[in-house]
Amino acid sequence: MKIGIYGGTFDPIHRGHLSAAEAAARVLGLDQVLLVPDALPPHKELSSGSASGQQRYEMAELALYEARCPARVLDTELRRGGVSYTCDTLRQLKEPCEVRLCSDSQYVINGLEKGWAKGWKRRGWKKSDGSPALNPDLWEQALEQEARHKITYVWVKGHAGHPENERCDQLAVAQSQAHGGRQGR
Repeated sequence: MKIGIYGGTFDPIHRGHLSAAEAAARVLGLDQVLLVPDALPPHKELSSGSASGQQRYEMAELALYEARCPARVLDTELRRGGVSYTCDTLRQLKEPCEVRLCSDSQYVINGLEKGWAKGWKRRGWKKSDGSPALNPDLWEQALEQEARHKITYVWVKGHAGHPENERCDQLAVAQSQAHGGRQGR
């Protein structure tokens, strides 16, 4: 089974997220896309007034009614709590899988796809300039999962001027604000 893992805060989930999942499923020939809401994203703080993890999970579940690809929402990272990392989600897969890992983080994609993390590990978790690699424990776990699964990495550029994505984001933010959220750019 070919699956794609699409993680994010999904606060709120919107048509742009679904379009990205649908495009990944179509272009990559995925059997299923797993949407995985973060408990706490590692790269940004959730603003006060953000939807709770349970609310973001429920919004993602409702959004699936509009998805035009086989998809489901996993609460793996929400149940675990704390900061969410891709390697934690991969570890939850029960058997070796062919995975298309989509992320808007070039750091994660390049760290694994371009072999940066392997180089850091070979150098005792030092970058090529000699500075320490951050979060070596997490990179080690990601490398373990990379050895276990066949992973193809796909970088998805978010909020990059795509008219449909930008319009959907505006609508989602407006609706969130209308219902008490404080999202905005």
